[in-house]
Amino acid sequence: MASLAVSRVSAGDANGLEFEVSGTKGKAYFDMSRAAEIKLSDLAGSSGLSGKRRILVNPEFPYFANGSSMAFGGVGVTQIDQFTYQARAFLNQVAGIDEGLPKVPGFNHGYRAMRIQQAIAESAANAGKAVKIN
Repeated sequence: MASLAVSRVSAGDANGLEFEVSGTKGKAYFDMSRAAEIKLSDLAGSSGLSGKRRILVNPEFPYFANGSSMAFGGVGVTQIDQFTYQARAFLNQVAGIDEGLPKVPGFNHGYRAMRIQQAIAESAANAGKAVKIN
């Protein structure tokens, strides 16, 4: 079970992005307005040690050490900082550096996403009729 809430216009929550993933042994929660932390609840710990906790982003997290200008635990990350990671990944790709950050998607990825959106709109306009995407 999961929920995803996204808004760029919601009153009091501009550019909000948060999600929660729940399972039988715990759940994780992320809120972009507090991008340097993840809330985790689990039942995996011994009696008295399991439960809700806040985990701060640190160099052990994937991509953190390779994109942050201050890659050590306890340093906050904001929405604006995320653009640093995007720029770094893009420049690494241009320079032919294949380590550290994930590659920036190419034109084909964007084009396919647009085709999918077009097919959704076309299907909705035709009472849910299936639309083939080439």
